[in-house]
Amino acid sequence: MTEMMQIDPPQGILDDLVSLYDRDARDVVVEEVGKLLEAFPASYMLWKLFGAALMSEGFPVQAEMALKQALDLRPESKEAQSNYAIAQKLLDDLVKAEDADTTLANC
Repeated sequence: MTEMMQIDPPQGILDDLVSLYDRDARDVVVEEVGKLLEAFPASYMLWKLFGAALMSEGFPVQAEMALKQALDLRPESKEAQSNYAIAQKLLDDLVKAEDADTTLANC
């Protein structure tokens, strides 16, 4: 008999991570979710939380990649589509701002 692989960590762990996120301990969330993703790489919930925490910690490139992974796991999810689109928009805005700064510095 084959053992069924669990996609998500136990609900209690997810609840604890969301609680930490809500209490602005997002650096802890990034660290803990990063570890959990090794054991649960197909967890949409972990990828979504990882992306949100990375974004709020100022890592937009990594956040975009995490949210893309969440979207890949649930392409039909409007939430996943929206989260990824927001991350892409933020990255586009950052690139435009950097380009503007470079242009002004060269004047």
